[in-house]
Amino acid sequence: MKPNALPILPHSEFFLGDNLLTSDYPLPIAAKDSHLFYQIEKILNMITLVTIFFTALLAVTDFTYQVLIHFPIQIINSLGSLLSYGVIGLIILVLVWIVGD
Repeated sequence: MKPNALPILPHSEFFLGDNLLTSDYPLPIAAKDSHLFYQIEKILNMITLVTIFFTALLAVTDFTYQVLIHFPIQIINSLGSLLSYGVIGLIILVLVWIVGD
């Protein structure tokens, strides 16, 4: 075998590695053209797609929460703070006016 040549894989369900540079593989490896290889590839693709779907769902849920709940509550809180400061200011103004008379 040439030093940089790729090994020729057999057309079988499992490839034991005897055609590679070393045959120290404790477990069989699925051959590239085997049905098992493509089944594993399909399963990994499905896991990836499900992960992407739930990540996108989480992002949409978080965005919806921020826009519909968190930001309006923050605005109401800040308006409430301004209102309370205004009421305190009016009370102080009235007290100063009464005491000043």
